[in-house]
Amino acid sequence: MKNKRRVGLGRVFHRKHISLFYGFQKDLLELAVPYFREGLRNNDLCMWVVSDSLGIKGAKEALSGKIKDLDAYLKKGQLEILDYRDWYLKGGKFIPNRVLKGWAEKEKQALKQGFKGLRLSGDITWITKKDWNKWVNYEKKVDSLINKYKMTGLCTYPLKKLDLSDVFVLSTNHRFAFSNVNGQWHILKNVKLNNVLENIRFYLKDYGLK
Repeated sequence: MKNKRRVGLGRVFHRKHISLFYGFQKDLLELAVPYFREGLRNNDLCMWVVSDSLGIKGAKEALSGKIKDLDAYLKKGQLEILDYRDWYLKGGKFIPNRVLKGWAEKEKQALKQGFKGLRLSGDITWITKKDWNKWVNYEKKVDSLINKYKMTGLCTYPLKKLDLSDVFVLSTNHRFAFSNVNGQWHILKNVKLNNVLENIRFYLKDYGLK
């Protein structure tokens, strides 16, 4: 098993549950923009749930530079960009089953509208300690959900909010995990407990995290 591999951003893992651990916003955009561009080309319904650090306006600006006819995709509803409060925290609370049901309903809506599937991404800057355990359990269920439905999911995590154990736990709930280290893109696959330090320490060292 190869745990570290350089990866081209044009390669997207179709119908998989993916994570990105990023230190800087430019790393988030460098993966998220081609992720959605490929989804639109593939005729997926695309949903991007953003946090305050980027915002809806910032997401649109990032996509507009790389995707032709962005306004047309937004107008016909193939691309939706939402604030995290309007998806994860409706009513001010994170209720995992409600969010999971929402993804399943969106996938059914996508197929009914003639799209091939649902391509989603959510940024997790907003997570608080009180919701952490609920989020970890939710991620396990998302992985099962993606296996049953025509979905591709990209969960994006700012490293400044995580420690080494957090990265490991989150990595095990995703099929693949991306990170950009020293300008080189890497991918982790099939993370195991007995080699956790070997596998994921490189995520953190350039950002001064332990």
